[in-house]
Amino acid sequence: MSEQDLLLQIVRDIGGLEAEKIVKVLLEQSEATEEEIANKMELKPNLVRKILYMLYDNQLVNYRRERDKKTGYHIYYWRLNVGNLRVLLKVRLKKVLSKLQARLRYEKENTFYFCALNGCSRLTMEQAMEYEFRCPKCGAPLVAEDNAPIIKALEKRIHVLEGLLQSRYFSGLSGEACAPVQGRAVSRI
Repeated sequence: MSEQDLLLQIVRDIGGLEAEKIVKVLLEQSEATEEEIANKMELKPNLVRKILYMLYDNQLVNYRRERDKKTGYHIYYWRLNVGNLRVLLKVRLKKVLSKLQARLRYEKENTFYFCALNGCSRLTMEQAMEYEFRCPKCGAPLVAEDNAPIIKALEKRIHVLEGLLQSRYFSGLSGEACAPVQGRAVSRI
């Protein structure tokens, strides 16, 4: 996967397809105003601006501001900031690793039961006891589940991510320099 493909995937995860299209415009042009991007994409400038600020909060774009001599308004010229791509990716991978480790702990600390008839429910032992070892959806008996394959798969993914995070690709990166700006929405529109 090329760095450009990686950039587009991260942008799509952060801001959706519109954000990806905006970044593609910025890849074609080294710098563009909100209005130029909006006209090229046939979108409203306020939507483009909202997405650009989201990308800015995630440190994927930068801007320079100039005052229009005729109107006195500020004009923002947006450009990509691909220098933070590896740092942003490292931060995101650390979050995924943390979630996988939490799930692994949960799987190891609990005994699970599932619906023997349809497989429609998966419950912890405490939950199964509350339902008297009957499926809460269909009433079929619950049977003990061997979650060793799930634990093994989680351990394998964790091992791969830990290896990736320790690889030369991420060497010398702190992983915290690219944290999103606090107080601004960074979720998908």
